Amino acid sequence: MPAPPTWNPRPTTGGASLHDEVVEQLGRAIVTGDLPAGTSLTIDELTHDLGTSRGVIRESLRVLQSKGLVSARPRLGISVQETDTWRFLDADVIRWRADGPEQLGTIRDLVEFRLGVEPVAAYRAAELQDPEAIQGLLDSAALMRRAVQDRRKDHFVQADIAFHGWVLRGSGNRIFADLRTTLAACLDVRSELLTFPSDISADAISLHEQLAELVNSSEPQQAKDTANRIVEASYREVRAAAERR
Repeated sequence: MPAPPTWNPRPTTGGASLHDEVVEQLGRAIVTGDLPAGTSLTIDELTHDLGTSRGVIRESLRVLQSKGLVSARPRLGISVQETDTWRFLDADVIRWRADGPEQLGTIRDLVEFRLGVEPVAAYRAAELQDPEAIQGLLDSAALMRRAVQDRRKDHFVQADIAFHGWVLRGSGNRIFADLRTTLAACLDVRSELLTFPSDISADAISLHEQLAELVNSSEPQQAKDTANRIVEASYREVRAAAERR
């Protein structure tokens, strides 16, 4: 028997996207455990509880099904899925997990994912020497430093996401490049936990600049080692910030 739901549904606000609002509310409730695995849902109940149309509920459930959070089968109805079906690389799932009770575990998972991908991508980027990727890395690193000086968190996050996206694109590996949305979600989680700019160390900016130069000068092993240092430093910063909360 599943645990009883602790979810307290809120009627939709009637904003620009009812669909997004329903996906956000239901997805977050599932991932944080307020709607535990095995919970049965019905379109009629959700329509009533959320104060929206059956069409919006159906479309929202299709999105959640694509993320592995619910199943919908004829005669069996709609039910919340076990975690082994979740799409853990989905950007929304990453964000919801990071807001839930397993925040530190989620951060660790994200760091281990990054450690498995980014150093290898940096190594290949330094080998391949793609001119567009190199320029993107150099420009993004410069923008990160300027954003810290200007105390513009929004600019810093954009530049940081762009930088790491160029690492993945520069690798020439299409699978790595396809992970840019996932990586952007990881960096968004980081940015939400850190106090800007005090939690951004000068060393962190310097490491990004060093990585850009190492890719530019075609030094694969050093680029790999530096990418590894960037991710490990990020983990220390984010873990410390999460533990202070």
